[in-house]
Amino acid sequence: MGQGMARLCALAAGLILLAAPARADEKSCALRRVTTVDMGIDAVGRMTVPMTVGGQTEAMLVDTGGLNTMLSESAVKALGLYKSRIANVRITIYGGTPVNYFTTAHDIAFGRLKSPSMDFLVLPEARAMAGIGGLLAPDILRAYDDDFDFANGRLALFSPDHCEGKVVYWTKDPVADIPIDIDDIGHIRVPVTIDGKVVRLIFDTGSVDTVLSFDQAQSVFGFDEKSPDLTVVAKDGDRVVYKYPFKTLSFGGGGEAGMVTVANPKIFLTSYDVSKISSSQSAILGLGILRQLHLYIAYKEHRLFVSAASAH
Repeated sequence: MGQGMARLCALAAGLILLAAPARADEKSCALRRVTTVDMGIDAVGRMTVPMTVGGQTEAMLVDTGGLNTMLSESAVKALGLYKSRIANVRITIYGGTPVNYFTTAHDIAFGRLKSPSMDFLVLPEARAMAGIGGLLAPDILRAYDDDFDFANGRLALFSPDHCEGKVVYWTKDPVADIPIDIDDIGHIRVPVTIDGKVVRLIFDTGSVDTVLSFDQAQSVFGFDEKSPDLTVVAKDGDRVVYKYPFKTLSFGGGGEAGMVTVANPKIFLTSYDVSKISSSQSAILGLGILRQLHLYIAYKEHRLFVSAASAH
């Protein structure tokens, strides 16, 4: 194992230390809430939650499509933390931006979760976002069940040790129960139905927009650049961003499992993969649609439970 890979393993171990939930009573399978934090939606449409680092509260962007939990360059400087270079391994985030440093911070608190110290990757200045102190990523999120209650502005983390599928506490209405794919990083791919066609998208709370590659959309829906309903919303060199008036985006297959539908979903089509990481990142289910829902991710069971945000 090279020095760089060993460093990444050590980073992951430190992060999981904060994230590891308490063991459940094996005789009980009741749903157990670990912690709850308030979440906000800023003027840009990004979702943030508070994390205290070294006595300073940082607004962390909740990024289910992220890599590892990070602190921004500005937060690292404000906290007086030392940056260490990650050697012999290449880490790249959305847009092809390299991540070259990590830092160790102390006195971490996230709701009722606490840790005396924790390693963070350092988010490069080139990816800085106004008002954002860092990213909360799947390395922590996937250690729990994640409950996104947008109607009440709360993110709750639950223990994953419970009866299988017995997680719907917020409504008696039918809820869409959807099998999901989760990769080694913790990225979630969820099947949705857009105007009658099934498409698999990356569940990404770090993206405001829902995006499909134009090639994929052309293959699935059969239109081309000359389709009269297709509108160009941005153009930069060889990149063109389109909007198309899709009618519905639905979760679930109906019946007892339930189906939840978002009408007139705003979906952008891009003419090439702007992520510069992988083609899968050009199929993103973003927060603009997700915030209209109540979402419960059961990572351990590979299931997503969805209702309307207003369901109770």
